[in-house]
Amino acid sequence: MDLNEGVIRYLQSTDEAPLNERGVHESLIYFNPAHPELSLGDPSLVWTQARYPSFPGEMASAFSDDGERYRAFGGGRVVRLRALAAPIQKINQGR
Repeated sequence: MDLNEGVIRYLQSTDEAPLNERGVHESLIYFNPAHPELSLGDPSLVWTQARYPSFPGEMASAFSDDGERYRAFGGGRVVRLRALAAPIQKINQGR
């Protein structure tokens, strides 16, 4: 997570990704760094991971991207970026 640039990077492996992104790959979420208090469910966040049918000819995902899917299921626990700032800074200092 880069609080200064407003980027969250996560790694995932999904069969609903575009064919060239199958297997473990990087996905990104962009947020306004001036508003780290936003939850991951906030509609202003941009989730770059598109969702596609698992195999050609199958029905497409009901969601166009991971953000739509996350918000549709309530997103689990609400994550506040500000709450993570101190632990992330501590981890980064240890590098």
